[in-house]
Amino acid sequence: MEKPLLLWVKSGFSFKWGTDLPETLVQKACLGGFRGVMLADTAGLYGMHRFAEAASAAGLAGIAGAELETPAGAAVIGAMASGWGQLCRLVTSTHIEKRVSPAEALGDSSDLFAITGDPDRGIALRKAGWCGQIFVPVFPGESDLCCPGGVLPIACAPSMFAGSSSEKDAEKAIEFMLEDERGRIYINCMMGCLFARGTYGPEKLKEALTAAGFGKIADNLEEAGKYIQKLRWQLKCKTGFDVDAVTIPKRFTEVVTWKGGIDTEYMDEVAKRYATAIKEMAQCKE
Repeated sequence: MEKPLLLWVKSGFSFKWGTDLPETLVQKACLGGFRGVMLADTAGLYGMHRFAEAASAAGLAGIAGAELETPAGAAVIGAMASGWGQLCRLVTSTHIEKRVSPAEALGDSSDLFAITGDPDRGIALRKAGWCGQIFVPVFPGESDLCCPGGVLPIACAPSMFAGSSSEKDAEKAIEFMLEDERGRIYINCMMGCLFARGTYGPEKLKEALTAAGFGKIADNLEEAGKYIQKLRWQLKCKTGFDVDAVTIPKRFTEVVTWKGGIDTEYMDEVAKRYATAIKEMAQCKE
């Protein structure tokens, strides 16, 4: 199967959103097994030259992009190989309308593509004058999504914290987080590289550990991970860490994903059940 592309990544040039430098994002994309990555910082191209140089040096397909406000709402805009000039003009139009009018920039978008949150926004963007390709994310179970003319589906990974209520399963979310944490135990201790949840599965960890000379550990990842995870949480509980006191930052619930806003009640329920699962696993006393 062809390696996936990583779209809509933000760097430290997106104030209050990203933290990593563009070069670090390229390194992590390579470690994550992606064949390409698009840097789409908020309302600007400030770190693009650093990103392009790093991607080229790493042999990674680097895609120039930005998250911009359009007449149809927020959209992630990416540039084809010959679309850099058009992307620059579009970004300029969002800041200095006297220099480049938004209507003019939208009309000059043949070498750009846009990713909108839903088909309706895609239609609105097309009516506003957009002439490049328009994509709308399609999640598992939505392969039959009916996209109107001029709006194309693009497959992407789901979010466990957003979407319809039928997609939300607190128990599965907790199971996923606990399993994912076991893999991160090795990454955090040995390489200090945390990227995307679900990236460091058993096979990738085994391959990395074997290459680093830790083949014996690689053959017993599941049990070793559970043991270390239990010890870590026991130590935290004994040193005063209160699992029940963990809260979800307000800004996290203000994030709007492609599947809609984060469900605050659902997140509170997940946090509550997660605390219970941790206490049972680590045998922490109430």
